[in-house]
Amino acid sequence: MSGQRESTAEIMNKFEVKSQITYKPDLRLAHTATLIGDKIYILGGEIPPRFSGKPPKETVLCLDVSTPFNTNEVKYIEISNDVVPPHHYAIAAKGGANNSTLFLYGGETFGNQTMELVYAFDAQYSAWSVPKPIGVPPVGKSYMFPVIDYNGLLYMFGGSAPGIGYVNDMFILDTIHSSWKKANAINPPSNRDGYSAVFLPNKTIVYMEKTVMSEITNQEKSRTKRKSTITIDYNVRTKKNKIDGDDQEHNSFEIDRQHTILQIEIEERKMQLAERQTANHRALAEKIDGMIPSVRAAFSAVLGPDAQRVIIFGGGTNSTLTNSLRSEDSLYVLDLNTISWSVPKISGKPPSSRAFHRTLVIGKYMVVTFGSGYSRETGESGESENDILLLDISNNDKYVWTTRFEPPSFTSQSSSQSKINKIGIAIGTSIGIIGGIALIVGSFFLYKQYKNRKERNMVIPTPGNEIIKLTEETLKERTAVVEKSSRNNFFQSKFSR
Repeated sequence: MSGQRESTAEIMNKFEVKSQITYKPDLRLAHTATLIGDKIYILGGEIPPRFSGKPPKETVLCLDVSTPFNTNEVKYIEISNDVVPPHHYAIAAKGGANNSTLFLYGGETFGNQTMELVYAFDAQYSAWSVPKPIGVPPVGKSYMFPVIDYNGLLYMFGGSAPGIGYVNDMFILDTIHSSWKKANAINPPSNRDGYSAVFLPNKTIVYMEKTVMSEITNQEKSRTKRKSTITIDYNVRTKKNKIDGDDQEHNSFEIDRQHTILQIEIEERKMQLAERQTANHRALAEKIDGMIPSVRAAFSAVLGPDAQRVIIFGGGTNSTLTNSLRSEDSLYVLDLNTISWSVPKISGKPPSSRAFHRTLVIGKYMVVTFGSGYSRETGESGESENDILLLDISNNDKYVWTTRFEPPSFTSQSSSQSKINKIGIAIGTSIGIIGGIALIVGSFFLYKQYKNRKERNMVIPTPGNEIIKLTEETLKERTAVVEKSSRNNFFQSKFSR
Protein backbone atom coordinates (compact mmCIF):
# COMPACT_ATOMS: atom_id res chain seq x y z
CA MET A 1 0.00 0.00 0.00
CA SER A 2 1.64 3.18 -1.14
CA GLY A 3 -0.35 5.48 1.11
CA GLN A 4 -1.23 7.72 -1.84
CA ARG A 5 -4.71 9.17 -1.62
CA GLU A 6 -6.73 11.34 -3.91
CA SER A 7 -7.15 14.93 -2.87
CA THR A 8 -10.79 15.27 -1.95
CA ALA A 9 -12.75 17.15 0.65
CA GLU A 10 -16.06 16.12 2.12
CA ILE A 11 -18.24 19.04 3.19
CA MET A 12 -19.73 18.16 6.55
CA ASN A 13 -21.98 20.93 7.82
CA LYS A 14 -22.00 24.51 9.00
CA PHE A 15 -21.31 25.91 12.40
CA GLU A 16 -24.36 27.05 14.28
CA VAL A 17 -23.34 30.20 16.11
CA LYS A 18 -24.78 30.35 19.57
CA SER A 19 -25.36 33.45 21.63
CA GLN A 20 -22.64 34.93 23.78
CA ILE A 21 -22.13 32.96 26.93
CA THR A 22 -22.50 34.90 30.15
CA TYR A 23 -20.64 32.36 32.27
CA LYS A 24 -16.97 31.43 32.28
CA PRO A 25 -16.22 28.43 30.06
CA ASP A 26 -14.40 25.37 31.32
CA LEU A 27 -10.70 25.64 31.90
CA ARG A 28 -8.54 23.87 29.35
CA LEU A 29 -4.99 22.93 28.42
CA ALA A 30 -3.44 21.42 25.27
CA HIS A 31 -5.98 23.27 23.10
CA THR A 32 -5.45 25.24 19.89
CA ALA A 33 -5.88 28.98 19.33
CA THR A 34 -5.94 30.41 15.80
CA LEU A 35 -6.44 33.99 14.67
CA ILE A 36 -8.48 34.38 11.48
CA GLY A 37 -9.46 37.92 10.59
CA ASP A 38 -10.58 39.57 13.81
CA LYS A 39 -11.55 36.39 15.66
CA ILE A 40 -9.68 33.85 17.76
CA TYR A 41 -10.94 30.28 17.40
CA ILE A 42 -10.15 28.08 20.41
CA LEU A 43 -10.66 24.37 19.81
CA GLY A 44 -10.42 21.29 21.99
CA GLY A 45 -8.31 20.85 25.09
CA GLU A 46 -8.46 18.98 28.37
CA ILE A 47 -9.78 20.21 31.72
CA PRO A 48 -6.84 20.60 34.14
CA PRO A 49 -5.00 18.91 35.67
CA ARG A 50 -3.22 17.02 32.92
CA PHE A 51 -4.38 13.43 32.45
CA SER A 52 -7.79 14.24 33.93
CA GLY A 53 -9.37 12.66 30.86
CA LYS A 54 -12.14 15.26 30.86
CA PRO A 55 -12.86 17.41 27.79
CA PRO A 56 -14.33 20.91 28.24
CA LYS A 57 -18.03 21.08 27.46
CA GLU A 58 -17.42 23.96 25.01
CA THR A 59 -15.49 22.28 22.20
CA VAL A 60 -15.25 25.47 20.13
CA LEU A 61 -14.99 29.00 21.52
CA CYS A 62 -14.72 32.22 19.55
CA LEU A 63 -13.34 35.50 20.84
CA ASP A 64 -13.98 38.69 18.86
CA VAL A 65 -10.91 40.94 18.97
CA SER A 66 -12.29 43.67 16.69
CA THR A 67 -13.50 45.67 19.69
CA PRO A 68 -11.84 46.62 22.97
CA PHE A 69 -12.35 44.33 25.95
CA ASN A 70 -11.12 43.74 29.49
CA THR A 71 -9.71 40.35 30.42
CA ASN A 72 -11.75 40.45 33.62
CA GLU A 73 -14.92 40.27 31.53
CA VAL A 74 -14.20 38.40 28.33
CA LYS A 75 -17.31 37.66 26.26
CA TYR A 76 -16.91 34.38 24.43
CA ILE A 77 -19.14 33.01 21.71
CA GLU A 78 -19.73 29.27 21.95
CA ILE A 79 -20.02 27.61 18.57
CA SER A 80 -21.83 24.30 18.28
CA ASN A 81 -19.89 21.49 16.66
CA ASP A 82 -20.88 17.97 15.72
CA VAL A 83 -18.06 17.36 13.25
CA VAL A 84 -14.81 17.41 15.22
CA PRO A 85 -14.84 15.14 18.29
CA PRO A 86 -13.47 16.33 21.66
CA HIS A 87 -9.69 16.20 21.47
CA HIS A 88 -6.42 17.61 22.83
CA TYR A 89 -2.78 17.98 21.69
CA ALA A 90 -3.78 18.86 18.12
CA ILE A 91 -2.29 21.70 16.07
CA ALA A 92 -4.13 24.35 14.07
CA ALA A 93 -3.05 27.05 11.62
CA LYS A 94 -4.57 29.50 9.16
CA GLY A 95 -4.04 28.74 5.45
CA GLY A 96 -5.82 27.92 2.20
CA ALA A 97 -6.20 29.82 -1.05
CA ASN A 98 -7.79 32.86 0.63
CA ASN A 99 -5.80 32.49 3.84
CA SER A 100 -9.08 32.28 5.73
CA THR A 101 -9.33 28.55 6.44
CA LEU A 102 -8.48 26.92 9.75
CA PHE A 103 -6.63 23.62 9.32
CA LEU A 104 -6.74 21.24 12.29
CA TYR A 105 -4.29 18.34 12.32
CA GLY A 106 -3.80 15.32 14.55
CA GLY A 107 -4.43 15.27 18.25
CA GLU A 108 -5.76 12.66 20.64
CA THR A 109 -9.40 11.92 21.37
CA PHE A 110 -11.01 10.93 24.66
CA GLY A 111 -12.05 7.31 24.99
CA ASN A 112 -12.53 5.26 21.86
CA GLN A 113 -13.70 8.05 19.58
CA THR A 114 -12.31 8.20 16.07
CA MET A 115 -10.92 11.35 14.52
CA GLU A 116 -9.93 12.32 10.99
CA LEU A 117 -6.31 13.28 10.41
CA VAL A 118 -7.15 16.71 8.94
CA TYR A 119 -10.15 18.99 9.30
CA ALA A 120 -10.71 22.34 7.59
CA PHE A 121 -13.00 25.15 8.69
CA ASP A 122 -13.79 27.89 6.18
CA ALA A 123 -14.25 31.00 8.34
CA GLN A 124 -15.89 32.94 5.50
CA TYR A 125 -18.75 30.46 5.06
CA SER A 126 -18.65 28.79 8.50
CA ALA A 127 -18.32 25.36 6.87
CA TRP A 128 -16.40 22.29 8.00
CA SER A 129 -14.80 19.88 5.55
CA VAL A 130 -12.50 16.85 5.76
CA PRO A 131 -9.66 17.23 3.24
CA LYS A 132 -7.93 14.12 1.89
CA PRO A 133 -4.51 15.42 0.78
CA ILE A 134 -2.48 13.56 -1.81
CA GLY A 135 0.64 11.84 -0.54
CA VAL A 136 1.88 10.07 2.57
CA PRO A 137 0.88 11.80 5.83
CA PRO A 138 3.16 12.27 8.84
CA VAL A 139 3.69 9.62 11.49
CA GLY A 140 3.57 12.05 14.40
CA LYS A 141 0.09 13.14 15.39
CA SER A 142 0.31 14.82 18.79
CA TYR A 143 1.88 17.72 20.61
CA MET A 144 3.63 19.47 17.74
CA PHE A 145 3.93 23.18 17.08
CA PRO A 146 2.47 24.52 13.80
CA VAL A 147 4.49 26.74 11.49
CA ILE A 148 2.94 28.08 8.29
CA ASP A 149 4.71 30.23 5.70
CA TYR A 150 3.53 32.88 3.25
CA ASN A 151 2.65 30.29 0.59
CA GLY A 152 0.20 28.26 2.64
CA LEU A 153 2.72 25.53 3.50
CA LEU A 154 2.19 24.08 6.97
CA TYR A 155 5.39 22.62 8.46
CA MET A 156 5.04 19.73 10.91
CA PHE A 157 8.11 18.51 12.73
CA GLY A 158 8.42 15.60 15.13
CA GLY A 159 5.56 14.83 17.44
CA SER A 160 4.48 11.54 18.92
CA ALA A 161 2.02 8.78 18.14
CA PRO A 162 0.60 5.86 20.14
CA GLY A 163 2.65 2.69 19.67
CA ILE A 164 5.41 4.61 17.87
CA GLY A 165 6.68 7.18 20.34
CA TYR A 166 8.61 10.29 19.37
CA VAL A 167 9.73 11.04 15.80
CA ASN A 168 11.83 13.70 14.09
CA ASP A 169 10.45 13.75 10.55
CA MET A 170 9.57 16.98 8.77
CA PHE A 171 6.34 16.94 6.74
CA ILE A 172 4.72 19.80 4.84
CA LEU A 173 1.02 20.12 4.17
CA ASP A 174 0.24 22.29 1.17
CA THR A 175 -3.02 23.87 2.33
CA ILE A 176 -3.73 25.37 -1.11
CA HIS A 177 -3.19 22.30 -3.32
CA SER A 178 -4.03 19.73 -0.60
CA SER A 179 -0.94 17.55 -0.72
CA TRP A 180 1.66 16.06 1.64
CA LYS A 181 5.41 16.29 1.16
CA LYS A 182 8.18 14.83 3.24
CA ALA A 183 11.20 17.10 3.60
CA ASN A 184 14.74 15.94 3.01
CA ALA A 185 16.03 17.09 6.38
CA ILE A 186 19.79 16.96 6.82
CA ASN A 187 20.99 16.53 10.41
CA PRO A 188 17.56 17.14 11.96
CA PRO A 189 17.09 17.62 15.70
CA SER A 190 16.48 14.57 17.87
CA ASN A 191 13.05 12.94 18.25
CA ARG A 192 10.74 15.17 20.25
CA ASP A 193 7.42 16.79 20.93
CA GLY A 194 6.36 19.63 23.20
CA TYR A 195 8.71 22.13 21.53
CA SER A 196 7.98 25.64 20.23
CA ALA A 197 8.76 27.17 16.85
CA VAL A 198 8.75 30.58 15.17
CA PHE A 199 8.70 31.46 11.48
CA LEU A 200 10.89 34.47 10.72
CA PRO A 201 10.38 36.99 7.88
CA ASN A 202 13.54 35.72 6.16
CA LYS A 203 11.86 32.30 5.72
CA THR A 204 13.73 30.77 8.61
CA ILE A 205 12.10 28.50 11.17
CA VAL A 206 13.51 28.65 14.68
CA TYR A 207 12.81 25.52 16.72
CA MET A 208 13.21 25.87 20.45
CA GLU A 209 13.03 23.35 23.24
CA LYS A 210 14.36 22.45 26.62
CA THR A 211 13.30 18.87 27.09
CA VAL A 212 12.96 17.28 30.48
CA MET A 213 14.25 13.72 30.67
CA SER A 214 12.26 10.92 32.27
CA GLU A 215 12.52 10.48 36.00
CA ILE A 216 15.53 8.41 37.07
CA THR A 217 15.97 6.39 40.22
CA ASN A 218 18.00 7.52 43.21
CA GLN A 219 20.68 4.97 42.32
CA GLU A 220 20.93 6.40 38.81
CA LYS A 221 21.00 9.93 40.19
CA SER A 222 24.12 9.06 42.16
CA ARG A 223 26.09 8.34 39.02
CA THR A 224 24.19 10.32 36.36
CA LYS A 225 23.81 14.05 36.07
CA ARG A 226 20.40 15.24 35.03
CA LYS A 227 20.57 16.98 31.66
CA SER A 228 18.29 18.87 29.38
CA THR A 229 18.83 20.49 26.03
CA ILE A 230 17.88 23.70 24.33
CA THR A 231 18.03 23.59 20.56
CA ILE A 232 17.67 26.35 18.03
CA ASP A 233 17.52 25.11 14.46
CA TYR A 234 18.01 27.71 11.75
CA ASN A 235 17.36 28.14 8.05
CA VAL A 236 14.89 25.71 6.61
CA ARG A 237 15.45 26.55 2.96
CA THR A 238 13.46 25.69 -0.13
CA LYS A 239 15.03 24.03 -3.14
CA LYS A 240 13.87 22.25 -6.26
CA ASN A 241 14.01 18.46 -6.11
CA LYS A 242 12.40 15.34 -7.56
CA ILE A 243 10.35 13.29 -5.15
CA ASP A 244 9.33 9.61 -5.28
CA GLY A 245 10.54 9.19 -8.87
CA ASP A 246 8.23 11.89 -10.13
CA ASP A 247 9.50 13.66 -13.24
CA GLN A 248 8.07 16.95 -12.06
CA GLU A 249 9.92 19.32 -9.78
CA HIS A 250 8.56 19.97 -6.32
CA ASN A 251 9.59 22.11 -3.42
CA SER A 252 11.51 20.15 -0.83
CA PHE A 253 13.28 21.42 2.23
CA GLU A 254 16.53 20.92 4.03
CA ILE A 255 18.06 22.39 7.14
CA ASP A 256 21.06 24.57 6.36
CA ARG A 257 24.26 22.67 7.17
CA GLN A 258 26.06 25.81 8.27
CA HIS A 259 23.48 26.75 10.87
CA THR A 260 22.33 23.30 11.82
CA ILE A 261 21.67 22.84 15.54
CA LEU A 262 22.65 25.08 18.39
CA GLN A 263 22.56 22.59 21.21
CA ILE A 264 23.31 23.53 24.77
CA GLU A 265 23.88 20.81 27.34
CA ILE A 266 22.96 21.93 30.84
CA GLU A 267 24.57 20.12 33.76
CA GLU A 268 23.60 21.41 37.17
CA ARG A 269 22.70 24.83 35.69
CA LYS A 270 26.13 25.18 34.00
CA MET A 271 26.28 25.86 30.28
CA GLN A 272 28.39 23.83 27.91
CA LEU A 273 28.25 24.44 24.19
CA ALA A 274 28.20 21.20 22.23
CA GLU A 275 30.56 21.08 19.27
CA ARG A 276 28.54 20.24 16.17
CA GLN A 277 29.10 19.83 12.44
CA THR A 278 31.02 22.81 11.08
CA ALA A 279 33.22 25.70 12.12
CA ASN A 280 30.50 28.08 11.01
CA HIS A 281 28.05 26.43 13.33
CA ARG A 282 30.55 26.44 16.16
CA ALA A 283 31.16 30.16 15.71
CA LEU A 284 27.44 30.82 15.75
CA ALA A 285 26.91 28.64 18.79
CA GLU A 286 29.53 30.55 20.70
CA LYS A 287 27.53 33.72 20.21
CA ILE A 288 24.74 32.48 22.47
CA ASP A 289 24.94 34.54 25.61
CA GLY A 290 22.91 36.08 28.37
CA MET A 291 20.53 34.61 30.91
CA ILE A 292 19.72 31.20 29.50
CA PRO A 293 16.18 30.04 30.27
CA SER A 294 15.79 27.30 32.83
CA VAL A 295 14.68 23.76 31.97
CA ARG A 296 11.18 23.70 30.49
CA ALA A 297 8.83 22.23 27.94
CA ALA A 298 5.21 22.90 26.90
CA PHE A 299 5.98 26.62 26.66
CA SER A 300 5.06 29.11 23.96
CA ALA A 301 7.21 31.19 21.61
CA VAL A 302 6.21 34.16 19.47
CA LEU A 303 7.97 36.64 17.23
CA GLY A 304 7.98 40.21 18.53
CA PRO A 305 6.37 43.05 16.54
CA ASP A 306 9.79 44.24 15.31
CA ALA A 307 10.66 40.73 14.03
CA GLN A 308 14.00 40.99 15.84
CA ARG A 309 13.11 39.11 19.03
CA VAL A 310 11.57 35.82 20.04
CA ILE A 311 9.60 35.85 23.29
CA ILE A 312 9.05 32.63 25.23
CA PHE A 313 6.60 32.23 28.08
CA GLY A 314 5.81 29.56 30.64
CA GLY A 315 6.38 25.83 30.49
CA GLY A 316 6.48 22.77 32.70
CA THR A 317 9.43 21.72 34.86
CA ASN A 318 9.13 18.02 35.76
CA SER A 319 8.92 14.81 33.78
CA THR A 320 5.11 14.85 33.69
CA LEU A 321 5.05 18.61 33.04
CA THR A 322 2.45 19.06 35.77
CA ASN A 323 4.54 21.64 37.63
CA SER A 324 4.73 25.18 36.27
CA LEU A 325 7.63 27.58 36.55
CA ARG A 326 7.80 30.41 39.00
CA SER A 327 6.39 33.67 37.72
CA GLU A 328 9.77 35.43 37.71
CA ASP A 329 11.27 32.61 35.64
CA SER A 330 8.52 32.38 33.03
CA LEU A 331 9.43 35.10 30.50
CA TYR A 332 12.58 35.35 28.38
CA VAL A 333 13.59 37.14 25.19
CA LEU A 334 16.01 35.92 22.51
CA ASP A 335 17.59 38.74 20.52
CA LEU A 336 17.99 37.39 16.97
CA ASN A 337 20.69 39.92 16.11
CA THR A 338 23.02 39.16 19.00
CA ILE A 339 21.79 35.59 19.68
CA SER A 340 21.53 36.43 23.36
CA TRP A 341 18.92 35.68 26.01
CA SER A 342 17.61 38.17 28.51
CA VAL A 343 14.83 38.68 31.03
CA PRO A 344 12.88 41.76 29.91
CA LYS A 345 11.93 44.59 32.21
CA ILE A 346 8.27 44.25 33.06
CA SER A 347 5.65 46.38 34.75
CA GLY A 348 2.12 45.51 35.77
CA LYS A 349 0.88 42.60 37.84
CA PRO A 350 2.83 39.46 36.79
CA PRO A 351 0.63 36.37 36.31
CA SER A 352 1.45 32.81 37.28
CA SER A 353 3.45 30.86 34.76
CA ARG A 354 1.48 28.51 32.52
CA ALA A 355 2.08 25.35 30.53
CA PHE A 356 0.16 23.77 27.65
CA HIS A 357 -1.26 27.17 26.71
CA ARG A 358 -1.39 28.84 23.29
CA THR A 359 -0.06 32.29 22.53
CA LEU A 360 -0.74 34.71 19.68
CA VAL A 361 0.50 38.17 18.72
CA ILE A 362 -2.27 40.63 17.88
CA GLY A 363 -1.12 44.17 17.25
CA LYS A 364 1.04 45.21 20.18
CA TYR A 365 -0.10 42.40 22.47
CA MET A 366 1.12 38.91 23.23
CA VAL A 367 -2.17 37.15 23.97
CA VAL A 368 -1.95 34.05 26.18
CA THR A 369 -4.96 31.71 26.14
CA PHE A 370 -5.84 29.30 28.95
CA GLY A 371 -3.32 26.56 29.94
CA SER A 372 -2.41 24.93 33.25
CA GLY A 373 -0.75 26.44 36.31
CA TYR A 374 -3.25 29.10 37.36
CA SER A 375 -6.53 29.24 39.20
CA ARG A 376 -9.69 31.29 38.91
CA GLU A 377 -10.45 30.73 42.55
CA THR A 378 -9.46 33.32 45.11
CA GLY A 379 -6.66 31.81 47.18
CA GLU A 380 -4.89 32.87 50.35
CA SER A 381 -3.47 35.86 48.54
CA GLY A 382 -7.00 37.02 47.81
CA GLU A 383 -6.31 37.13 44.06
CA SER A 384 -7.54 35.10 41.10
CA GLU A 385 -6.35 35.06 37.49
CA ASN A 386 -8.01 35.41 34.12
CA ASP A 387 -8.07 32.87 31.31
CA ILE A 388 -6.69 35.44 28.86
CA LEU A 389 -3.42 37.26 29.59
CA LEU A 390 -2.23 40.38 27.76
CA LEU A 391 1.39 41.49 27.56
CA ASP A 392 2.05 44.80 25.80
CA ILE A 393 5.29 44.13 23.87
CA SER A 394 5.34 47.32 21.80
CA ASN A 395 8.21 48.82 23.81
CA ASN A 396 11.34 46.67 23.93
CA ASP A 397 12.66 48.63 26.90
CA LYS A 398 9.76 47.54 29.09
CA TYR A 399 6.88 45.11 28.61
CA VAL A 400 3.60 45.70 30.41
CA TRP A 401 1.12 43.17 31.76
CA THR A 402 -2.31 44.69 31.26
CA THR A 403 -5.98 43.73 31.33
CA ARG A 404 -7.16 46.18 28.64
CA PHE A 405 -7.16 45.18 24.96
CA GLU A 406 -7.31 47.80 22.22
CA PRO A 407 -7.45 46.22 18.74
CA PRO A 408 -5.04 47.52 16.09
CA SER A 409 -7.93 48.47 13.78
CA PHE A 410 -9.57 50.48 16.55
CA THR A 411 -6.41 52.48 17.14
CA SER A 412 -5.73 53.01 13.45
CA GLN A 413 -9.33 53.97 12.76
CA SER A 414 -9.21 56.57 15.53
CA SER A 415 -5.98 57.96 14.13
CA SER A 416 -7.33 57.90 10.59
CA GLN A 417 -10.58 59.54 11.66
CA SER A 418 -8.62 62.25 13.43
CA LYS A 419 -6.60 62.86 10.28
CA ILE A 420 -9.76 62.89 8.18
CA ASN A 421 -11.35 65.41 10.54
CA LYS A 422 -8.30 67.67 10.34
CA ILE A 423 -8.25 67.42 6.56
CA GLY A 424 -11.98 68.16 6.45
CA ILE A 425 -11.56 71.23 8.63
CA ALA A 426 -8.68 72.46 6.46
CA ILE A 427 -10.66 71.89 3.27
CA GLY A 428 -13.74 73.58 4.73
CA THR A 429 -11.70 76.57 5.85
CA SER A 430 -10.08 76.87 2.43
CA ILE A 431 -13.44 76.67 0.68
CA GLY A 432 -14.84 79.32 3.01
CA ILE A 433 -11.95 81.68 2.33
CA ILE A 434 -12.13 81.13 -1.43
CA GLY A 435 -15.91 81.56 -1.39
CA GLY A 436 -15.61 84.81 0.57
CA ILE A 437 -13.06 86.18 -1.86
CA ALA A 438 -15.22 85.16 -4.83
CA LEU A 439 -18.25 86.87 -3.26
CA ILE A 440 -16.34 90.09 -2.74
CA VAL A 441 -14.90 90.06 -6.26
CA GLY A 442 -18.29 89.21 -7.79
CA SER A 443 -20.03 91.98 -5.83
CA PHE A 444 -17.41 94.47 -6.99
CA PHE A 445 -17.89 93.56 -10.67
CA LEU A 446 -21.68 93.69 -10.36
CA TYR A 447 -21.43 97.13 -8.80
CA LYS A 448 -19.12 98.34 -11.61
CA GLN A 449 -21.50 96.96 -14.22
CA TYR A 450 -24.46 98.68 -12.63
CA LYS A 451 -22.56 101.97 -12.41
CA ASN A 452 -21.49 101.85 -16.07
CA ARG A 453 -25.04 101.10 -17.17
CA LYS A 454 -26.35 104.06 -15.23
CA GLU A 455 -23.75 106.36 -16.76
CA ARG A 456 -24.68 105.21 -20.27
CA ASN A 457 -28.36 105.99 -19.66
CA MET A 458 -27.45 109.57 -18.77
CA VAL A 459 -25.50 110.27 -22.01
CA ILE A 460 -26.84 113.23 -24.18
CA PRO A 461 -27.21 112.10 -27.83
CA THR A 462 -25.46 114.12 -30.52
CA PRO A 463 -26.43 114.30 -34.24
CA GLY A 464 -25.12 111.32 -36.20
CA ASN A 465 -24.37 109.46 -33.06
CA GLU A 466 -27.69 108.95 -31.32
CA ILE A 467 -27.84 106.64 -28.41
CA ILE A 468 -31.34 105.27 -28.15
CA LYS A 469 -32.19 103.85 -24.72
CA LEU A 470 -35.69 102.43 -24.49
CA THR A 471 -36.84 101.47 -21.08
CA GLU A 472 -39.55 98.88 -20.49
CA GLU A 473 -42.11 101.56 -19.72
CA THR A 474 -41.25 103.48 -22.90
CA LEU A 475 -41.70 100.36 -24.97
CA LYS A 476 -45.07 99.71 -23.37
CA GLU A 477 -46.20 103.29 -24.04
CA ARG A 478 -45.13 103.21 -27.70
CA THR A 479 -46.72 99.80 -28.19
CA ALA A 480 -49.98 101.13 -26.77
CA VAL A 481 -49.87 104.19 -29.08
CA VAL A 482 -49.20 102.01 -32.13
CA GLU A 483 -52.00 99.61 -31.23
CA LYS A 484 -54.43 102.53 -30.66
CA SER A 485 -53.48 104.14 -33.95
CA SER A 486 -53.89 100.82 -35.74
CA ARG A 487 -57.37 100.31 -34.27
CA ASN A 488 -58.42 103.85 -35.24
CA ASN A 489 -57.18 103.34 -38.76
CA PHE A 490 -58.98 100.02 -38.95
CA PHE A 491 -62.28 101.41 -37.77
CA GLN A 492 -61.92 104.51 -39.95
CA SER A 493 -61.33 102.43 -43.01
CA LYS A 494 -64.27 100.14 -42.18
CA PHE A 495 -66.80 102.88 -41.57
CA SER A 496 -65.65 104.88 -44.58
CA ARG A 497 -66.73 102.02 -46.78
